[in-house]
Amino acid sequence: MSLNHTTVPQLFTDLLEALGDLDGPAEEWDRDVWRPERLGFSIEERQRVARLDFTGITQTWLRERTKRYMRLRLVRTELRSVARHVHDVVVFSQFIAETRPGQEDDPAVLDLRCRSRTSAGSAAGRWRRRALATGSR
Repeated sequence: MSLNHTTVPQLFTDLLEALGDLDGPAEEWDRDVWRPERLGFSIEERQRVARLDFTGITQTWLRERTKRYMRLRLVRTELRSVARHVHDVVVFSQFIAETRPGQEDDPAVLDLRCRSRTSAGSAAGRWRRRALATGSR
């Protein structure tokens, strides 16, 4: 087998990934980054779909709930849609971190009954407009 300059880096990348898999959890579902090929999706289903990366969700409670929900969604929804949903939750996680500093680690932050819906809605609108203006979404 002759190796050229493009095969060698890929070989090392594959080797490092394989070694990382040995250190990681036994199941893909336990990971914070799900690789569709390890979840049994075909090449056609995986086309133009990146890994499902939950690491952008900074709140542990939200990350775990999102992973459970997305696992259920994968049964009924196409992979591309689930990837978009994961991205949306990452953006929502950033919103919580920016608008509720100090409270973001408490799941009760989502309980709008204890706050004015108007203030929460206006904060979400301001944050959304700023995110669109800066090209975050």
